[in-house]
Amino acid sequence: MIAVLVLWLPLLLSVSVSAVGIGSRSSRLLLLGAALSLPVSLYLAATPRFWLTGLLLPLCHVAGALAVRREHRWMAGLSLALFAGFFGWLWVDLAPRDPRGPLPPGPTVTSGDLFIPVVRNAHRWENGTSAENLSAPLLIEAKRLTPTPVPPGALLRFDFPVPPRSVTVSRWEGDRPERVRLMRDDRLQVPDHPGIYPYSIAARWRQGSGGYLFLIRVR
Repeated sequence: MIAVLVLWLPLLLSVSVSAVGIGSRSSRLLLLGAALSLPVSLYLAATPRFWLTGLLLPLCHVAGALAVRREHRWMAGLSLALFAGFFGWLWVDLAPRDPRGPLPPGPTVTSGDLFIPVVRNAHRWENGTSAENLSAPLLIEAKRLTPTPVPPGALLRFDFPVPPRSVTVSRWEGDRPERVRLMRDDRLQVPDHPGIYPYSIAARWRQGSGGYLFLIRVR
Protein backbone atom coordinates (compact mmCIF):
# COMPACT_ATOMS: atom_id res chain seq x y z
CA MET A 1 0.00 0.00 0.00
CA ILE A 2 2.85 2.41 0.83
CA ALA A 3 4.53 1.65 -2.50
CA VAL A 4 1.27 2.44 -4.32
CA LEU A 5 0.89 5.82 -2.59
CA VAL A 6 4.55 6.85 -2.77
CA LEU A 7 5.52 5.48 -6.20
CA TRP A 8 2.67 4.44 -8.48
CA LEU A 9 0.12 7.16 -7.69
CA PRO A 10 2.60 10.01 -8.40
CA LEU A 11 3.64 8.14 -11.57
CA LEU A 12 0.06 8.04 -12.87
CA LEU A 13 -0.41 11.69 -11.95
CA SER A 14 2.85 12.51 -13.73
CA VAL A 15 1.68 10.99 -17.01
CA SER A 16 -1.80 12.53 -16.71
CA VAL A 17 -0.54 16.03 -15.89
CA SER A 18 2.00 15.96 -18.71
CA ALA A 19 -0.64 14.73 -21.18
CA VAL A 20 -2.88 17.65 -20.20
CA GLY A 21 0.13 19.95 -20.56
CA ILE A 22 0.72 18.77 -24.13
CA GLY A 23 -2.95 19.20 -25.01
CA SER A 24 -3.12 22.69 -23.51
CA ARG A 25 0.37 23.75 -24.71
CA SER A 26 1.49 24.33 -21.10
CA SER A 27 5.18 23.65 -20.53
CA ARG A 28 4.68 24.31 -16.80
CA LEU A 29 2.42 21.28 -16.50
CA LEU A 30 5.09 19.12 -18.14
CA LEU A 31 7.64 20.38 -15.63
CA LEU A 32 5.15 19.52 -12.89
CA GLY A 33 4.91 16.06 -14.43
CA ALA A 34 8.69 15.79 -14.20
CA ALA A 35 8.55 16.66 -10.51
CA LEU A 36 5.83 14.07 -9.89
CA SER A 37 7.96 11.41 -11.57
CA LEU A 38 10.88 11.97 -9.18
CA PRO A 39 9.84 9.45 -6.45
CA VAL A 40 9.70 6.46 -8.78
CA SER A 41 12.70 7.71 -10.78
CA LEU A 42 14.86 8.02 -7.68
CA TYR A 43 13.68 4.60 -6.50
CA LEU A 44 14.80 3.06 -9.80
CA ALA A 45 18.08 4.99 -9.66
CA ALA A 46 18.84 3.26 -6.35
CA THR A 47 18.68 -0.20 -7.99
CA PRO A 48 21.66 -1.77 -9.78
CA ARG A 49 19.59 -2.66 -12.85
CA PHE A 50 17.94 0.71 -13.53
CA TRP A 51 20.25 3.29 -11.95
CA LEU A 52 20.95 5.13 -15.21
CA THR A 53 17.38 4.81 -16.51
CA GLY A 54 16.03 6.23 -13.26
CA LEU A 55 18.22 9.31 -13.61
CA LEU A 56 17.17 9.92 -17.22
CA LEU A 57 13.40 9.35 -16.95
CA PRO A 58 12.43 12.86 -15.69
CA LEU A 59 14.23 14.31 -18.71
CA CYS A 60 11.42 12.93 -20.91
CA HIS A 61 9.08 15.49 -19.34
CA VAL A 62 11.68 18.26 -19.55
CA ALA A 63 12.25 17.50 -23.23
CA GLY A 64 8.49 17.59 -23.72
CA ALA A 65 8.29 20.99 -22.05
CA LEU A 66 10.96 22.38 -24.38
CA ALA A 67 9.15 20.89 -27.38
CA VAL A 68 5.85 22.51 -26.34
CA ARG A 69 7.54 25.90 -26.01
CA ARG A 70 8.78 25.52 -29.58
CA GLU A 71 5.32 24.44 -30.79
CA HIS A 72 6.45 20.88 -31.51
CA ARG A 73 3.71 19.04 -29.67
CA TRP A 74 4.34 15.82 -31.59
CA MET A 75 7.86 15.70 -30.13
CA ALA A 76 6.44 16.26 -26.65
CA GLY A 77 3.98 13.42 -27.24
CA LEU A 78 6.83 11.15 -28.35
CA SER A 79 8.80 11.96 -25.20
CA LEU A 80 5.82 11.17 -23.00
CA ALA A 81 5.16 7.97 -24.95
CA LEU A 82 8.74 6.83 -24.30
CA PHE A 83 8.28 7.54 -20.59
CA ALA A 84 4.98 5.69 -20.34
CA GLY A 85 6.20 2.90 -22.61
CA PHE A 86 9.13 2.14 -20.32
CA PHE A 87 6.83 1.64 -17.34
CA GLY A 88 4.47 -0.44 -19.46
CA TRP A 89 7.40 -2.71 -20.34
CA LEU A 90 8.49 -2.79 -16.69
CA TRP A 91 4.99 -3.81 -15.60
CA VAL A 92 5.00 -6.70 -18.09
CA ASP A 93 8.55 -7.70 -17.14
CA LEU A 94 7.67 -7.91 -13.44
CA ALA A 95 4.28 -9.55 -13.95
CA PRO A 96 3.82 -13.08 -12.57
CA ARG A 97 4.44 -15.87 -15.06
CA ASP A 98 1.88 -18.59 -15.72
CA PRO A 99 3.23 -21.90 -14.36
CA ARG A 100 1.90 -23.57 -17.51
CA GLY A 101 4.32 -21.49 -19.57
CA PRO A 102 7.66 -22.55 -21.03
CA LEU A 103 9.64 -21.89 -17.84
CA PRO A 104 9.08 -22.27 -14.09
CA PRO A 105 7.60 -19.12 -12.51
CA GLY A 106 10.24 -16.88 -11.01
CA PRO A 107 10.13 -15.51 -7.47
CA THR A 108 10.03 -11.89 -6.39
CA VAL A 109 12.55 -11.17 -3.63
CA THR A 110 11.98 -8.04 -1.58
CA SER A 111 13.24 -6.34 1.54
CA GLY A 112 10.53 -3.90 2.52
CA ASP A 113 9.90 -1.85 -0.64
CA LEU A 114 13.28 -2.81 -2.16
CA PHE A 115 13.20 -5.29 -5.07
CA ILE A 116 16.23 -7.57 -5.34
CA PRO A 117 17.05 -8.85 -8.87
CA VAL A 118 16.85 -12.63 -9.31
CA VAL A 119 18.39 -14.68 -12.14
CA ARG A 120 17.47 -18.19 -13.26
CA ASN A 121 19.71 -21.19 -12.80
CA ALA A 122 18.96 -24.87 -13.39
CA HIS A 123 15.39 -25.90 -14.22
CA ARG A 124 13.42 -28.84 -15.58
CA TRP A 125 9.84 -28.31 -16.78
CA GLU A 126 7.05 -30.52 -18.02
CA ASN A 127 7.32 -29.27 -21.61
CA GLY A 128 10.86 -30.62 -21.84
CA THR A 129 12.80 -27.38 -21.34
CA SER A 130 15.80 -27.68 -19.04
CA ALA A 131 19.06 -25.99 -18.08
CA GLU A 132 22.04 -27.33 -16.20
CA ASN A 133 23.02 -26.02 -12.80
CA LEU A 134 25.88 -23.52 -12.45
CA SER A 135 27.72 -22.69 -9.25
CA ALA A 136 27.05 -19.25 -7.80
CA PRO A 137 30.45 -17.77 -8.81
CA LEU A 138 30.03 -18.93 -12.43
CA LEU A 139 26.44 -17.72 -12.69
CA ILE A 140 27.29 -14.33 -11.15
CA GLU A 141 30.09 -13.90 -13.68
CA ALA A 142 27.98 -15.12 -16.61
CA LYS A 143 25.05 -12.81 -15.78
CA ARG A 144 27.27 -9.95 -14.58
CA LEU A 145 25.12 -9.78 -11.47
CA THR A 146 25.82 -6.88 -9.13
CA PRO A 147 24.98 -7.06 -5.40
CA THR A 148 21.97 -5.19 -4.06
CA PRO A 149 22.76 -3.24 -0.84
CA VAL A 150 20.68 -4.20 2.21
CA PRO A 151 21.06 -3.21 5.88
CA PRO A 152 22.48 -5.67 8.43
CA GLY A 153 19.90 -8.17 9.67
CA ALA A 154 17.36 -7.22 6.99
CA LEU A 155 14.43 -9.56 6.41
CA LEU A 156 13.92 -10.87 2.88
CA ARG A 157 10.59 -12.08 1.55
CA PHE A 158 10.05 -14.58 -1.27
CA ASP A 159 6.85 -14.45 -3.32
CA PHE A 160 6.00 -16.86 -6.14
CA PRO A 161 3.03 -16.19 -8.46
CA VAL A 162 2.05 -19.83 -7.84
CA PRO A 163 3.17 -21.31 -4.49
CA PRO A 164 5.61 -24.20 -5.01
CA ARG A 165 5.32 -27.49 -3.18
CA SER A 166 8.69 -26.95 -1.52
CA VAL A 167 11.34 -24.22 -1.29
CA THR A 168 14.90 -24.43 -0.03
CA VAL A 169 17.33 -21.52 0.30
CA SER A 170 21.12 -21.82 0.49
CA ARG A 171 23.89 -19.28 1.08
CA TRP A 172 27.10 -19.77 -0.84
CA GLU A 173 30.49 -19.73 0.86
CA GLY A 174 32.94 -19.78 -2.02
CA ASP A 175 31.99 -22.78 -4.17
CA ARG A 176 29.90 -24.47 -1.50
CA PRO A 177 26.21 -23.84 -0.75
CA GLU A 178 25.07 -24.08 2.85
CA ARG A 179 21.35 -24.50 3.43
CA VAL A 180 19.81 -21.80 5.63
CA ARG A 181 16.71 -22.07 7.77
CA LEU A 182 13.81 -19.79 6.98
CA MET A 183 11.71 -18.11 9.63
CA ARG A 184 8.17 -19.32 10.38
CA ASP A 185 6.66 -16.90 7.91
CA ASP A 186 9.11 -18.11 5.21
CA ARG A 187 11.22 -14.99 5.46
CA LEU A 188 15.01 -14.94 5.54
CA GLN A 189 17.18 -12.81 7.81
CA VAL A 190 20.48 -11.76 6.28
CA PRO A 191 23.74 -11.70 8.30
CA ASP A 192 24.70 -8.78 10.51
CA HIS A 193 28.30 -8.74 9.29
CA PRO A 194 29.18 -6.63 6.22
CA GLY A 195 29.98 -8.58 3.08
CA ILE A 196 28.69 -9.91 -0.23
CA TYR A 197 26.38 -12.93 0.03
CA PRO A 198 25.06 -15.05 -2.86
CA TYR A 199 21.82 -16.96 -2.17
CA SER A 200 20.26 -19.71 -4.25
CA ILE A 201 16.60 -20.77 -4.23
CA ALA A 202 15.36 -24.22 -5.26
CA ALA A 203 11.60 -24.61 -5.79
CA ARG A 204 9.47 -27.57 -6.89
CA TRP A 205 6.03 -27.77 -8.48
CA ARG A 206 4.03 -30.61 -9.91
CA GLN A 207 5.18 -29.49 -13.37
CA GLY A 208 8.90 -29.52 -12.49
CA SER A 209 11.54 -27.54 -10.63
CA GLY A 210 13.39 -24.26 -10.89
CA GLY A 211 16.58 -22.79 -9.48
CA TYR A 212 17.31 -19.11 -8.92
CA LEU A 213 20.07 -16.92 -7.53
CA PHE A 214 20.32 -13.41 -6.09
CA LEU A 215 23.20 -11.41 -4.70
CA ILE A 216 23.17 -8.96 -1.79
CA ARG A 217 25.70 -6.74 -0.08
CA VAL A 218 25.29 -6.19 3.66
CA ARG A 219 26.46 -2.66 4.31
